[in-house]
Amino acid sequence: MRYEIREMSFGEILATALELLQNHFGLLVGLSLVTYAPLALLGVGAAAAELSGSSPFGVAAVLLSLVLTVLTIAVIAPIVSAAITYAVGKLYLGERVTLEAALRTASSMLWPLVTTSFISGMVILITFLILIIPGVYFMLSFLLLWQVMVLERVFGTAALQRSHDLIKGFRMRAFGVIFTAALIVAVLQGIFQATLYFEPVLGSIASTAALAVGNVYTAAVSVVLYFDVRHRKDGFDLDHLRRMLP
Repeated sequence: MRYEIREMSFGEILATALELLQNHFGLLVGLSLVTYAPLALLGVGAAAAELSGSSPFGVAAVLLSLVLTVLTIAVIAPIVSAAITYAVGKLYLGERVTLEAALRTASSMLWPLVTTSFISGMVILITFLILIIPGVYFMLSFLLLWQVMVLERVFGTAALQRSHDLIKGFRMRAFGVIFTAALIVAVLQGIFQATLYFEPVLGSIASTAALAVGNVYTAAVSVVLYFDVRHRKDGFDLDHLRRMLP
């Protein structure tokens, strides 16, 4: 399916991201579940143990939970996040992509993704500590950093500069779009999880599903925003962008 690459309003960006999620729900949410499923299993196990009256906080359970959490944050989450961005980008350009291909491509970029993200994080942290306003400036300047890395294969300080240049003149607009998407997701997730609060096992599963879907939607919004900004700044149409992206 082909999508339009053109200048979009707030509402059009949010709606297009939702359309991407609906049209490719299985693939995109399946990718997202790679991150959340292991943690969900721990949650279900803990909830089941509570219901049966046994303690879920044994030494082995705590160690397993710690290992899975560290592994998820350090390795799985960056790979899955990159895979979702890659998949949404390719789908937006009307190309086919599989779950395996997305994860394989993302895995090949793990080290530069992590190191570049670390550099950007340090820049934001240091400038925040020096003075808050520069920290906010750089945080907004790097809003499209992940899309630049995954879809343009640019890393390191070059990626930071590319994101800075690309979003120049659109910082507050980009923040507004991403904040609105995150707010929508947070509200819907809260309502969804609250309805199953008194069902520990089912609630844990539902919470995982809600997090997976919300993660995909916010990622899709960021990718559509990236293409919107590229069209505004570079004047690229769909065919040109397809040829330019790896």
